This record gives sequence, C-alpha cells and structure tokens, in this order.
Amino acid sequence: MNPTLVSMIAFLCVSGGIVLGLFLHTALPPHHFKDDSRSAVQLGMGVIGTMTAILLGVLIGSGKGFYDSENKELTEVSAKILLLDRALALYGPETHDIRSQLRDAVQTFVDATWPQKSGTASAASETPGRYGGLFEKITSLQPQNEIQRTLQSHATTITLQLATTRFLMAEQKKNTVPLVLIIAVIFWLTLTFCSFGLLAPRTGLVVVTFLLCALSVSAALFLLLEMYNPYTGVLRLSSEPLRLVLAHLGQ
Repeated sequence: MNPTLVSMIAFLCVSGGIVLGLFLHTALPPHHFKDDSRSAVQLGMGVIGTMTAILLGVLIGSGKGFYDSENKELTEVSAKILLLDRALALYGPETHDIRSQLRDAVQTFVDATWPQKSGTASAASETPGRYGGLFEKITSLQPQNEIQRTLQSHATTITLQLATTRFLMAEQKKNTVPLVLIIAVIFWLTLTFCSFGLLAPRTGLVVVTFLLCALSVSAALFLLLEMYNPYTGVLRLSSEPLRLVLAHLGQ
C-alpha cells in the first residue's frame, strides 16, 4: 500500500467533502439550518468523529508498536551477529570460512535494504536460508576440547536464534493496514468535513482552515502507513547498528 497515494486520495476525498458541504450550504432552503436541524446534524457527526478518532488512535498505536518491534529486532540481530562472530573467532582459525560467509550475508542484507544509490530497498537477496547454511557448517565442526565444544554449542544456538528472528522480520514485512479500515477512515473523515462545510459560513478563512485540516489528517494517514514500511520511506530505520557490526566482523 503506497502511503503517498493513499494520503493524496484521502486529501482529495476530504476536500471534496468540504466542497460538497459548502455547496449544500448555499443550495438547501433556509429551514434546513434551524437550530433543531443543526443540533441533529452536529450530534450525528459527533458520533462519526468519535469513531474516527478511536479508529485512528488504534491504527497509530498499532503502527508505532510495529515500528518499534522492527527496530528492536534489528538491534537484537546486530548484537547476535557480533556475538556469533566473536564465538567463532575464539573457536579457532578453522572457522575463517564461516565468518566470511557470515560477513557476506550481513553485507548483502545491508546493501539490499539500505542501498547507497537511489532505488527501491529490497532484502529479497538476503534470506533466512543463509543462516541455515551457517548452521550446517557450524554443526560440522569437530571440537577438540571442552572450550571448543562450548563455543560450538553457543554459536549453534545464536545461529538458530538469528534464523528465527530473520524469518519473523521477513514475514512481518508483509504486514500492512487492512484496506477496509483505511477506506472506513477516509469515508468517515469525508462525512465529518462535509458536515463542517454544511454548517459553516462560506468565507475564504473558513475554506482555507478546512483545507489545512484536510491536509493535516491526510498527513496523519501518510505517517501511519509509513510506520508499516520501516525499511523504506521517510521513517526508514537506521542501518547504523548493522554497519557498526560490519566494521568489527572478521577482526
């Protein structure tokens, strides 16, 4: 779901609701705007406005939780990769090829997710299956003493944890806001702003204020959807944790 496209559609729909409300304000007969009618309209729109606020709050809270979860998992993966490299280094020189493979896997992931040149970030080339190959090589090591056996067991555990976390991160990238909820929010916002235009005087100040409000709610939807795309867009997660790890791998 493209955040920019959705926010533009939301702005157009809400702006259209404002224009429709202002048109109806001048087109309807005066008796439609008596106090009783205005109170009934305001009451109904108040219910819709409350539902919209609640749904937006839930979606923003869910998006923030998802974004924070991805950030935490990225930090944990970085720490585990460094621990795995240290364990392999302590094991002995026979793990040189494994450490090189680990570094290549991390470098591929960083280059694909945070490309130096402009382009769409994609981690498709760095899959959890790479850690399966590391696991096989680590388990095939032949420890010669108790220290090496302990380090091999430690490295095996970390590799399994890395594979699990990377699989979860890959699957979570498919998460997005259900389209029906976005449609509901845009529809409710359109109705709410239509009622604003219906009951407000047709002046330049009112129109500009309503358009700025429409822009604000559209921006809120944009930021909401951006939080569900933590590896792209304006709210992209920092690559610094993994780049710091890369600087120490193989040393």
